[in-house]
Amino acid sequence: MRVPQRLKSALPYVVVLAAGAFLTYSADHFEFTRTPGRIGPDAWPKLILGVMMVIALWGIVSSFIGAGQSAQPLEADVDDAEALVHPPEIYPHLVWIGIAATLGYLIVLPIVGFFIATVFYVGVIIYLGHYRNLPYVFVISLGLPLLLMILFMRIVYVALPLGVAPFDAVSLAIISMIGVH
Repeated sequence: MRVPQRLKSALPYVVVLAAGAFLTYSADHFEFTRTPGRIGPDAWPKLILGVMMVIALWGIVSSFIGAGQSAQPLEADVDDAEALVHPPEIYPHLVWIGIAATLGYLIVLPIVGFFIATVFYVGVIIYLGHYRNLPYVFVISLGLPLLLMILFMRIVYVALPLGVAPFDAVSLAIISMIGVH
């Protein structure tokens, strides 16, 4: 039995939509004490899941509308022959190093704290992605964790791991610098 192309292209979006619906239902059943004038811990997950489900619906509709159309121009046949002669470089060892870096990040995160662990993790991942402009890697590696700390601690009110002594001193200094009390 052959699955129609439209269904085949819509299936990942259906799975994402179903997962989003289940997680939204779960977020509706968070147990917490409401504080007047503040949003609860269910608000941000519901917002993100709502956006995710809208995008999944968009994907379902667009896959049914545009499934019969070719996504590539007619000159793609020439490019396919070139790709066979000169295949793109694939680095599976870098994927495994990235997975190991992610596991290492998860292990050291509670020890050295969010900021320090994320600075090194972002730098390693960018470098593994073959971006070698070191000044930009340095700026992004410092800026992204700082931006995430502002987002999570000042806007969303989520506590991030501080780390243990002496690393917690760095986290506490950054927290006071961004104005979190």
